[in-house]
Amino acid sequence: SFTSTSDIRLKDNQRDVTIAAVASILDAVSPKMIERNYLDMQLRVGFIAQELAPSCGTGNFAYFASRNEESDLVGVDYSRLTVMLWKCVQDLRARVTALEAQLVAP
Repeated sequence: SFTSTSDIRLKDNQRDVTIAAVASILDAVSPKMIERNYLDMQLRVGFIAQELAPSCGTGNFAYFASRNEESDLVGVDYSRLTVMLWKCVQDLRARVTALEAQLVAP
């Protein structure tokens, strides 16, 4: 299994992620069906790393992607994108709960 160090002692300046910040990236980048040209054209689903850059801003791009110095290829850190999805799910759950409460209210 893959584990990232996430100890509070290593994290300063903590603040909640806003749904607006997450939505701007979510709305700008779409998953793609692709064929990996170096894997005998195997069909995959994923993101194009270079498409993340404009939506993240130059400074934040390194958070989601990294460039291999030797090959100059860019990769995506999918585990960090999961954090954004978590925020989306929290927001959607709150909205569903509010809508359900409206349905029950007289």
